[in-house]
Amino acid sequence: MKVKLKGTFLLLILIAALLFNTVCSSAAESVLQDRTIDDIVKRYQNNPFRINVSVSDIYEIEPKAEPPYVAGKLKSDYLKEALNCVNFMRYLVGLPNDLVLDDNYNNYAQHGTVLLARLRGIAHYPQKPGDMPDEFYNLAYKGTSSSSIAYGFSSLMDSIMAFMKDNNSELNLSTVGHRRWLLNPGMEKTGFGQCGRYYCTYILDSVMGASVKFDFIAWPARNYMPVEYFNDASVPWSVNLGSDYFSPSLNEVEVTLKRRSDNKVWIFNKDNIEEYGLFNVNNDYYGMTKCIIFRPKGIGSYNKNDVFDVNIKGIRLSTDGPTEINYTVRFFSLKDAIAERERNFTYGDLNGDGRVNSTDLAVMKRYLLKQVQISDIRPADLNGDGKANSTDYQLLKRYILKTIDIFPVEK
Repeated sequence: MKVKLKGTFLLLILIAALLFNTVCSSAAESVLQDRTIDDIVKRYQNNPFRINVSVSDIYEIEPKAEPPYVAGKLKSDYLKEALNCVNFMRYLVGLPNDLVLDDNYNNYAQHGTVLLARLRGIAHYPQKPGDMPDEFYNLAYKGTSSSSIAYGFSSLMDSIMAFMKDNNSELNLSTVGHRRWLLNPGMEKTGFGQCGRYYCTYILDSVMGASVKFDFIAWPARNYMPVEYFNDASVPWSVNLGSDYFSPSLNEVEVTLKRRSDNKVWIFNKDNIEEYGLFNVNNDYYGMTKCIIFRPKGIGSYNKNDVFDVNIKGIRLSTDGPTEINYTVRFFSLKDAIAERERNFTYGDLNGDGRVNSTDLAVMKRYLLKQVQISDIRPADLNGDGKANSTDYQLLKRYILKTIDIFPVEK
């Protein structure tokens, strides 16, 4: 089945819940982490990625979607950029551990995109072309059947953002399955493939390590959310409940969404869909179960500084019975926050008093002796190598003694 998204195509993978619904209970357990705007900015600056741009020069080995078939190989920097994109989405919702690339998954996904390009269509379970060797086809089939797949985007990163939107068909809107697979807490590894404008993101990582304890996982992310990644009114909100909850019922759940700027309220339940907008509860397994989905009608647009309060009732804890969830989403501009952070410090001013003097040298010494922590390392990184160490200490000392009048990082 093909479904259209603004000239592009996506297909939702349907996988039986029983295959991967168990996480090792004896493994160590971690919890979702709260993110500040500064956390989010630092994360992006350390692991950047591009969206909404056409990316070229991506192949280390060019693929070939006709006999003799060549799977090809994507450049490592491009694969890392796609990984940064997925990990950033997971970071926003509070997941504590990064995914890593798996060579086998990359190989499956890359073969899969060549098969899709050969067939000129997207399908998770494609037929074997008569001229394709069995070995090649088996690898490709593993890729397409274990991946989220897409066609027509400008880069792997844009295909990933389309999976996060999941707004291109009634099926995707009612399940947000691609999004749930990417945010699956038990996932540890992934892989990517691209042939032309065909894309695979490997999602069925069956090697599950430490479990992640969570109350709920929300998209857009609770607390702080960059508006750059949620600015389309056609995109649904979603909340996945954790293991302490019973499966929610469409007949019982009610979601109230309030925008603080004008006190506009949307009330979502099975009887108010026409008035307030899309609403569904989906308990099928797409990396996670227990998903509540809603999309406010007449929202207009999402803007920086918008603040929304969410209340969910009609849900039940397995031990304590009926309960409610309350959380807040504060939209901000990541671009503006990055610009502000880059303006908002002076090299050498470690204590933030606006001056560079012997007090800062003392702070640097105590930091190097591991007696204090520095919340923002940038003012201390005076040679621009991404670290604060004895070299930076000597540079700061020379600056204070006026033997240098500018730090190497500023040249």
